[in-house]
Amino acid sequence: MREHLKNYFKFSKTEKRGVLALSSLLLLIMGLIWFKPFKPDDKTLVNADKFKEKIAQFYEADSLKKKEFESRYKKTYPQKTYTKTYTNSYEKKEFKKFEKPPIEPIDINLATEHDFDKLKGIGEVLAQRIIQYRQKLGGFYSTSQLKEVYGIKPEVVDQNKSYLIVSKAGLSKLNINTSEFKTLLKHPYLEYNDVKKIFRMRDSLKTISVLDVQRALHDSTFTKISPYLE
Repeated sequence: MREHLKNYFKFSKTEKRGVLALSSLLLLIMGLIWFKPFKPDDKTLVNADKFKEKIAQFYEADSLKKKEFESRYKKTYPQKTYTKTYTNSYEKKEFKKFEKPPIEPIDINLATEHDFDKLKGIGEVLAQRIIQYRQKLGGFYSTSQLKEVYGIKPEVVDQNKSYLIVSKAGLSKLNINTSEFKTLLKHPYLEYNDVKKIFRMRDSLKTISVLDVQRALHDSTFTKISPYLE
């Protein structure tokens, strides 16, 4: 009996392969049945649509509440419109160019610092220098002498020439026979050698004239100094 059963369950290699293939096919079919993909039924789909509808109603209600709140807020606190106006704290100011008052002709031998300051191109400092130079000279005999003042440009003198007058009445004279050596030397037009020549002539001739001085000095020097000699 046992041997008969053994022979019954005894398979050849080909049969074993067939049994194994059949078993694998059965297992595959059973697996597909058990693990088939989930498909929601109609009831599940209906519930999902209802959920979406409720969510939509919630957002709609929330939006209406917000609009109602904004409407009440605007009525309670009306919005104010502000127009910004920018003003420049440093407003442009019109600065008129400083112009000196109209100039009247002035006598350069009698004019004050204030009078010279009225001239174009002449300020307070130059006006002071003109007065100081006038005192050293003993007065002006020509308007061109203003060009000799330190700091004054020749074109400034030419520009103001029509406003300048010279009165020779106040011109100080140097007595060539009685003036001291230091007095003559202080004059801007006389150098040390020039004064020395004049005194040598005085020592030899006792009394000298302007013509004697002219022979002793250089022509350019005598031309400048002659109006001051007597």
